[in-house]
Amino acid sequence: MKSHMRNKAVFTGVIFLFLSAVIFFIILYSNLIGIWKDLRRFSKMDYEGAFFSMYDISCYREEDFAAYRGVLTVKAEQPVERWSVLSRYLDRIFSSKNTVTNVFLGLDPVVLWEKSQHKEEKWVKNLDQYLISYITARQGVSFDILLPTYPLSNWTELSASQLEENLDSYSRLIEDLGGYSNVHIYFLGGEQWLIANPANYLERGQTNEDVSRKIFFYTFCDQEYQITPANSSVLFERLTSQVEQERESPTVYPDLSDWCIFFFGDSVFDYFSGSLSIPGVVNGLTGARTYNLGYSGASATEDPMAVLSFNYMVNHFLELNTGGVDKNSNYYRGLVDYIEEDHEDKKCCFVIEFGLNDYFGGRTVENPLDGYDVGTYAGALRTGVKTLQDAYPEAEILLLAPTYAEVFSGGTEINGVNGGVLTDYVDAALRVAEEMGVHCLNNYADSGINADSQARYLTDGVHPNEAGSFLLGNCILEYIGSISSEN
Repeated sequence: MKSHMRNKAVFTGVIFLFLSAVIFFIILYSNLIGIWKDLRRFSKMDYEGAFFSMYDISCYREEDFAAYRGVLTVKAEQPVERWSVLSRYLDRIFSSKNTVTNVFLGLDPVVLWEKSQHKEEKWVKNLDQYLISYITARQGVSFDILLPTYPLSNWTELSASQLEENLDSYSRLIEDLGGYSNVHIYFLGGEQWLIANPANYLERGQTNEDVSRKIFFYTFCDQEYQITPANSSVLFERLTSQVEQERESPTVYPDLSDWCIFFFGDSVFDYFSGSLSIPGVVNGLTGARTYNLGYSGASATEDPMAVLSFNYMVNHFLELNTGGVDKNSNYYRGLVDYIEEDHEDKKCCFVIEFGLNDYFGGRTVENPLDGYDVGTYAGALRTGVKTLQDAYPEAEILLLAPTYAEVFSGGTEINGVNGGVLTDYVDAALRVAEEMGVHCLNNYADSGINADSQARYLTDGVHPNEAGSFLLGNCILEYIGSISSEN
């Protein structure tokens, strides 16, 4: 009996080793084929720039380099995993028939350090042989290096010593390459709006398409987020402090996976798509199913000069009508998703954000003779809220007061003949919420976006940037989380 069991164990071990060898061979063969295809493209195609990386860059688009950077660029499909492959790609690029002006590189310092066997002398030798030799020989070529931006959870899983070693490898690469005039290095890894939202990432820490495109614009286009030997310690300290804080006191987001949340609003919601938008932040951090029904230029008030009104949007939503709106808008995509998806047994919440375009357009705040006058801001809010209450009596409704805006002297100027200052619209939203018995979040006073912080959170004095969207998304999810707890 023991002999039989021993033979069975040996047979199982042999099968395991065989299957492991087969899988290893398949992966190796696939990598070799991928490298061969990339080298062939570098030889055959016409280009001025080449983009290849040690991590997955499939969500970056070749056409963006030509359209926004003015550089016809070919992108490799196979991630570079070794120093020698990095060198082979550069050899093929510079020996092609093309006049190459730009090399865009995605380098992972941690992998490079591992491939140097954690030895300083080997690191120096590899870096000089496989990269610096090309940088110094091609002074007319710009080498733009993008360092990876992994999720915050990846960093918190490391021990203190591992974190220190990994960041040391980043510092080492920046120190060794930062002195060359034709090298520019970019790093966004300390940005909370990016690394704290898991919805920004696909598998293996790869940023999704919306986020990858935003990173492309910030770095290779606008040359922002440059990291140098002079500022690296500050940027790494920002990342380290987030990691340490998350370890000591992990952020607990409410579980809203049994909620459907509909975001009616203007360009505050529509400015970004996907995980970078305010609804995307709420989805990524809570698991709620969110529908972005924002539409740029929309106002609460019905006005011939308005792009869309709140009540128009609500009626189309209730009629499941996708006509009459821009198909590239978040409103259209959100409505289509809502129509196509099943959301039975989900709790429902409507988040309503209007007021900035009402203020900018000088629309009347209130009609004292008719509280439901849709030609006024407050009347339009009452009418839309009442329509939603009638259609969804069990739903929660959260009205957002307008956020602070830097324009028009911080909202203190009056626009139009019948308009008011920005705080008049804020007060009206608070008043309507109390009258209608719905929730209200005073983003003007309580969000943290104000005259002192607007440069940090607003991209143009009006629209939230990525950090602002992350901040407002957190305010909203915390409020809905409190509603969920009370229920």
